[in-house]
Amino acid sequence: MKITVTCEEDLLNAAEQILASKMAFENRITAGCCTISEIAKQHHMKPDDMNSFLCDVHILQKKGRRYLLAPKYRNEGYAVEYRKPHITYHGQLKYKVRLLWTEKGREMINELIKH
Repeated sequence: MKITVTCEEDLLNAAEQILASKMAFENRITAGCCTISEIAKQHHMKPDDMNSFLCDVHILQKKGRRYLLAPKYRNEGYAVEYRKPHITYHGQLKYKVRLLWTEKGREMINELIKH
């Protein structure tokens, strides 16, 4: 996408176009996915407790403040990373990264909890 910027208004419009295209792409990837909160609620648990459980059974790893799938599960289609773009107070484009569970991942967690 080629964008010509001649004034501040053009810059803002360009930024909106870029964010809109990125959001459309991300929405296509994450359609049908759910958060850990939704899965935890289904089992009458808090999201932090569910994440701790998944860490205990070595499905998740905690890196800093983020949870990542353990290497064994990364390419199995259980979850996707959702990158939500936002503009900081200083005008920088940043992303908040969240782990979203696919239907396959939700089923795997449900089976784990049943046993």
